[in-house]
Amino acid sequence: MSKIMYLITGDLPISRQLKILKRLMPLGIDYLQYRNKSADQKMAYNEALQYKVLCDLYGTHLIINDCVEVAKAVNASGVHLGEKDASIETALETLGQTRIVGRTAKTVEQAKLAESLGARYIGVGAFYPSKTKKEALPMTKATLIEIRDAVTLPIFAIGGLTPDNITPDIIDYVDGFAFSNAIWYAERPEEVLQSFKMF
Repeated sequence: MSKIMYLITGDLPISRQLKILKRLMPLGIDYLQYRNKSADQKMAYNEALQYKVLCDLYGTHLIINDCVEVAKAVNASGVHLGEKDASIETALETLGQTRIVGRTAKTVEQAKLAESLGARYIGVGAFYPSKTKKEALPMTKATLIEIRDAVTLPIFAIGGLTPDNITPDIIDYVDGFAFSNAIWYAERPEEVLQSFKMF
């Protein structure tokens, strides 16, 4: 079974990212997470709307990082919550029970709790150093296996992933790959995406 492709927006100008996305979307992006920590709510709303146009066109789930209010305002598919963000219960109450709520999980306990509260997927990592989250703690193979055994939710590997550093230890225990800079700073982003799809 092919892996799920989960792309996270980067820090390039939005015009540049949209231009790249227009080439990538026809190749198959399952989830696009809008993430811009420097944007205020108005800017986030305006940018997220632009991504939503492309997502709707190609049947891609638009996920908003952190901000439940923006996810609701743009009618996104859902929201991704970190350890310090709103609760899963609050997100589902605000967005509706059919919306997708993803959660970061770094321990078995966090993963099991996320599943019990209604999360639809978990992001597990970081597997490698990442410019996106410099403070992220590394994920060990043992913890990944424990999480895989503990939950039935889809697991997305995250953290510095490139087609060159994905190992069997990762491939065997996850349902998809979440990536960002590997795409945005690539000379040929289409080829990078196709390489991710080879696993």
